[in-house]
Amino acid sequence: MHVVIVEDEPFILARLQRQISQILAGKLDKLDCFDNLDDAQEYISEHSIDLLCLDLNLHGEDGFELLKTLTAASFHTIIVSANADEAINAFQYGVLDFVAKPFTKARLEQAINRVLDIKLRQDYG
Repeated sequence: MHVVIVEDEPFILARLQRQISQILAGKLDKLDCFDNLDDAQEYISEHSIDLLCLDLNLHGEDGFELLKTLTAASFHTIIVSANADEAINAFQYGVLDFVAKPFTKARLEQAINRVLDIKLRQDYG
């Protein structure tokens, strides 16, 4: 599985990297991280990914802008954000799950397991 994290807070980014690596264990092929929308958008438009973990507030920029430009892409998105009031909007962009900050490993694992379940159904459905 190829995962991209877009998060501008170094502590949260390190936590996401560590926990996603643990949760996906032998299923993680590649993990790329970006702290801004421009670099993330360029990378995602040029590479095939399976999962995007996206913060909504990146240096004052709106993470939804990334989703607006990539709506036809074939990957799943999990929003990881303190802006819980934006959860309803997130689902309008086809987001699979919304994990509110501060989050627990169990909550992140629940969201990632949803992605794994969908991928399993797609592969063997």
